Amino acid sequence: MVRRFVWLVALSAAVYIGWNYGTPHFRAWRFRDAMNQRARLSETAERDEIKRELLGDAEELGIPLDPRRLTVRRIPRGPIAIGASWREIVTIEGGPLGTWIDTLRFEYEVSSTTEGR
Repeated sequence: MVRRFVWLVALSAAVYIGWNYGTPHFRAWRFRDAMNQRARLSETAERDEIKRELLGDAEELGIPLDPRRLTVRRIPRGPIAIGASWREIVTIEGGPLGTWIDTLRFEYEVSSTTEGR
């Protein structure tokens, strides 16, 4: 009986921590995908238009992206390069064990000729 309870507590803690860390990574993955899509499909769009659309995507996804941390560069007769970086704070409430606070840093650079990194 005690063993099952310990397993249940451990499983619950793993799910709770995984959810808190996984959600920002999932949002970042979706935003990087949006960056790649905009870079590939926006060969004729203006830089300000691309930036405005990406800031809207970030807001929709709940990403705390400062407009100054989003860059769109058009290389003359070449690809579009898009860069973004932001931080998200993850807070894990541990009850009597205290609170764990971690800062996740995301930084992506994509262009119309690459898949992003």
